[in-house]
Amino acid sequence: MLLTAWNMVIAGGGIIDGLLLDRLGVGAFSPALLVLLVCCLRKNILFGL
Repeated sequence: MLLTAWNMVIAGGGIIDGLLLDRLGVGAFSPALLVLLVCCLRKNILFGL
């Protein structure tokens, strides 16, 4: 079950990346990665991971 969930997450990321690339172009990746980085850092700071 864990492997299936992992594969679904990877596939979902590919779909989202494809949509970003198709709709907004290459320039959309930097802001998207910045948002993900801020979310990860915020989680680490809040939960002390």
